Amino acid sequence: MRIARHALLVLGLLICGLAHAQFDHGYADWDALLKKHVHWLPDRNQSRIDYAAFTRDWGMLKRVRDARSAVPRTGFDLWAREQRWCFSSTPTTPSLSS
Repeated sequence: MRIARHALLVLGLLICGLAHAQFDHGYADWDALLKKHVHWLPDRNQSRIDYAAFTRDWGMLKRVRDARSAVPRTGFDLWAREQRWCFSSTPTTPSLSS
């Protein structure tokens, strides 16, 4: 019984570690969407979002949403404080129909 508990603990830590390793803390897909669809106005003090174009990138929006949704709480808790803050501060994508 004790071996089974240890095996489950190790398995759980491995799964959390994989989720931790797989999440892109550079937010490359989200960054690409913002660079593509958010544009500075000539005064460089304001920006505009092309919402229609954003929605045409449905696949990438879904990929961003799915990556964020796949992070388990246990994996999130293992991240550095700065990583947790960035993850929590990054806007979530709207609910997307699959």
